[in-house]
Amino acid sequence: MSEKRSNDSQNPTSDFLSLLIKEPKKKNLRRNFVTIDPEQIDILDLKKGDIVELLGKKKTAGIVKASGRKDRGLGIIRIHSKFRKNMGREVDETVEIRKAEVKLAKKVVLLPYGQNRMSINNMENNEEIIEIIKHQLEDNYPITIFDKIYISTNVLLGFIVDNYLVASLIPDDVCIVDKYTDIIFMDDSAEDDYIKDYNLFKKALEFDSHDKNIWLSLGNIYRLQKNYEKAEEAYNNVIELDPKNYWAWMTLGLIYNQKESYDQALNAFQNALKHYPVSLEKTPIPLMVGKHRSLIRNLGFTYKRMGEFDKAIQTFKNILDKYPKSKNIWNELGKIYLRKREYNKAIKTFKMALRINSNEVYSPESHISELTKILLPNTKLSPKFLLMKKRHQKRFLQDNQYSLYYLAKAFKAIGNLDEALKSCKECLEFVNPNFEKALKLQSELLVNRNHKTTSTGENENGVKYCIKCGKPNEIGNKFCQECGTKLPF
Repeated sequence: MSEKRSNDSQNPTSDFLSLLIKEPKKKNLRRNFVTIDPEQIDILDLKKGDIVELLGKKKTAGIVKASGRKDRGLGIIRIHSKFRKNMGREVDETVEIRKAEVKLAKKVVLLPYGQNRMSINNMENNEEIIEIIKHQLEDNYPITIFDKIYISTNVLLGFIVDNYLVASLIPDDVCIVDKYTDIIFMDDSAEDDYIKDYNLFKKALEFDSHDKNIWLSLGNIYRLQKNYEKAEEAYNNVIELDPKNYWAWMTLGLIYNQKESYDQALNAFQNALKHYPVSLEKTPIPLMVGKHRSLIRNLGFTYKRMGEFDKAIQTFKNILDKYPKSKNIWNELGKIYLRKREYNKAIKTFKMALRINSNEVYSPESHISELTKILLPNTKLSPKFLLMKKRHQKRFLQDNQYSLYYLAKAFKAIGNLDEALKSCKECLEFVNPNFEKALKLQSELLVNRNHKTTSTGENENGVKYCIKCGKPNEIGNKFCQECGTKLPF
């Protein structure tokens, strides 16, 4: 290309001015605007739209706007609450400002953070998302290292990833972005990168220990590392800062379930549901639909583990009223009926699960894939994303396998051995023909069907039945003469 990059920059002044921070007025809602008394603007040789360097616990930068008449002569600066986080200052504290020497960013590395930080790697090179971010940053948006920036891409892509930490910036100074700037995301898919992310988040907390999204991300990392005590501490910090944060309550519930502290888990899930935004319950965004369903499901699991079967049944029924194609929920409901010895209900429930085909089962991956094809037809899905889709298909087959296995158990319980054997045989045709529980059940069913057995599993004629193919074998055989499977008796 013949175009060249401009090297123009503001000329800085060396002297700082100290101003008192106040909340912005409603009409000045753009987060990186700072409103200053025109007298202070003149002192610093600034004009409207210039960029100033702000020094608190860390350096950041903002765009100058003249304050109204009522603010003049008061020595104050009005700064948005989220923008204040970038310098670690609050209202009624002072900040040092001066005209910034602005440079063009050659490279910016962004780290998504908050509750949905793992969703960003779904498309190869993330080119479309980067173009959206670059377009918004090109509007004279100043950034510095460790700044937190807020750019929404959820309208286009169907999931919420709008909080980013500037993890690396070249040059390391006050910068603006242009069309030549290289913007990339930190890849958090590798386990080693959790350590890098952890160090960045800990560094960010030095500047602002009251950022709930940073604490959320730390909690997520601790939970992935199975450091549940640290994760619990991080999520409790989130709740202390934001008592209505449903995500922190939900993940706390998962930790308490892991620790078998079911009363605490129940309280956490109930709080998560209480504070779950009503707008998200009705959203068409697939990721949020999945989270709502998962939240109710975990509440049902907790009731089940506590032995509160009736409450668990009602909870699972509530899910199925909203999400009737949830195959694994039908299975969980059927298993509870088995535990309660309500075998006919169990059979009906497992049959309902088996009626759902793979295209009908809810999957965030499939919804996002279809949405991406419509809105971004030239996007190439990454190998990682395609792997997620394969895992969904495998989960579907596994759910089918469990439906058939538990259906066989229900038929056995009512004495219908032929139907039980039929379900068991179909079960072993899905995913894993060596599914141990199903093989054992099939063996028991074959022995029971040929009743009058001894304690060793042989019938009165001394015949052994193969647990895989069901063929009879003579005593003394260690392997089935028909299929070669090792005989268990």
